[in-house]
Amino acid sequence: FSCVYQEQSSHALQLDMQHKSSQRLEKRDQDKPKLVEVHQYPGFSKEMPTPLPNNIALNTIMSRVVKAQGHLAKKPRYQAVFQSLLASPVMQDLLLHSFWWILL
Repeated sequence: FSCVYQEQSSHALQLDMQHKSSQRLEKRDQDKPKLVEVHQYPGFSKEMPTPLPNNIALNTIMSRVVKAQGHLAKKPRYQAVFQSLLASPVMQDLLLHSFWWILL
């Protein structure tokens, strides 16, 4: 009985250590600075705009821009119009192309 208990407890300890190790690796990757300056331009495509580096979603950036506009919080109707303008496909393409134009 004691051998089985020791095996189970050592296996549980091993799993716990692996889980903690993977959590540390994930946190380290999240904390690692993602410098845009070291990202290489993947090239232009006529079919679709070039995505942002480091798998950053454009919606994430746009939501930060909207939150940064303090005066829009006092004007919810304007905020809705502003968000709908930013959400249009033409504006999203323009923003992505502008990002790469400014970076390069």
